[in-house]
Amino acid sequence: TAADPTVSAFPYSQDFNGASFPGWTVENTNGDTNGDTNTWGFGTTYRRGIIGGAAIVYYNATLAMNDWLFTPPLQLIGGTTYGVRFFYRGSGATFPEKLEVKWGTSASSASMTNGPIFDNPNVNFNTMKEAIATFTPAANGVYYVGFHGYSIPNQFYLVVDDVTVYNTADSTWQWQGGTSNEWVVNGNWEGAIVPGEMDLVEIPVVAEAPNASSPLIGTSTETSYGKVNNLTVNAGATL
Repeated sequence: TAADPTVSAFPYSQDFNGASFPGWTVENTNGDTNGDTNTWGFGTTYRRGIIGGAAIVYYNATLAMNDWLFTPPLQLIGGTTYGVRFFYRGSGATFPEKLEVKWGTSASSASMTNGPIFDNPNVNFNTMKEAIATFTPAANGVYYVGFHGYSIPNQFYLVVDDVTVYNTADSTWQWQGGTSNEWVVNGNWEGAIVPGEMDLVEIPVVAEAPNASSPLIGTSTETSYGKVNNLTVNAGATL
């Protein structure tokens, strides 16, 4: 019997770097079942960073994209505002893609009745960009977030990676040094995702980091690493 995938502790993150992704499901609404690459799946070529993978959906030559990627069930508290942070890209300006994010009470397109909380009908770039969307359920319960690719026919591909769902009351991402001293390693950060250009970041004193290791900023080919919205280095901390 598979373990219950319901998420009740936040922040929750999925970097698609493992072998399986418990609770994540897909819906191929337009029925273009011409192979595994015609709905959301796992790929390693267009990921964020230098290791692991990402969620990716490819085009159909004659059918518009209408494909959903759903989070695991999320046990949420009514009246609390939650953030959905993720990174996404397409193949570039030649083949612009379309992506929206909605939420609802089950992992199905019919239940995605709230939102969109994010919508970009012109994903015309081939480097990872960060997006943050928020929503507030009215009542306690189990909810799902859906990533919906809805591009016109005969485009190329759409990628989503490094997804985080979190309580916006705590939206500053703190260095934890849980793996090493490298800024570009997911496991070193609160939320287990390297922060991006929209994020508030805090560097605590070394003694407060689990591995007592200060972050080291180096170089990376991943353009979504390094730049953040605001960086606070606490008194006594080093960077």
